Formats: sequence, structure tokens, C-alpha cells
Amino acid sequence: MIKIGDKVKFKKYDETIYTVVNVEEEHVRVINSTGTQLMQVRKDFIDVVEQYIDYKQRTDELEKRWSKLVDVLNKKYEYYKVRADDESAGPIEQGKWKIAKLELMMVLMTMAELQEDDND
Repeated sequence: MIKIGDKVKFKKYDETIYTVVNVEEEHVRVINSTGTQLMQVRKDFIDVVEQYIDYKQRTDELEKRWSKLVDVLNKKYEYYKVRADDESAGPIEQGKWKIAKLELMMVLMTMAELQEDDND
């Protein structure tokens, strides 16, 4: 059900998003974001994109959080690397840091593979 104020776009055309200003039985009147283009369009030629906008915002938010997580893990990896190379800590302590460093490296590699798969 299309209503006044909905954000819509044309099916199989451009990515321009229009706002519905009038709803009739078979047609809707839409206007572009600058207010310069008012058109009457058949209802079956448009898609409501409110959900699309929400999904896009959510995707952007998740990408930012993913990047932040990668940054934090990279910093931890650098810290573990320094601790693993610290010879003053003794062999057992140094071994623990090396294991932690390798485990974190595997996590980072898996995350990089997931990111590459997502980009393809």
C-alpha cells in the first residue's frame, strides 16, 4: 500500500528516489528531492524504497563496526607480537604470547578472507 510521503523509485530505471505527493487509484504523483520534477506514474512501475534506505544505513553501520573491530584486533596483534619477542619475560611466558599472537593472526586472516568474499 503506497501512501503520501513514501520514498519510491522506478523499477528498472535509475536510482533516483522520489517522494509520493498524491495517490490515486492506478497512479501516483511523485516529486524528486529537489522539487523540480513532478510526475504521474502507474503504481506498478514503482517500488517503495523505505526498507532499502533502512538496509543501506544498517549496512553502512555494520561496515564501520567491522572496520573498528579489525583496527582493535590489529592493535592487539601488534601488542602480542612485541610481548612474544620480549626475551626478558622467560621462555614459558614468551611461548604463551607467541601462541596468542598466532591465534589472533588466524582470526585476522579469516576476517580478511570474509571481507574479500564479501567484496566479490
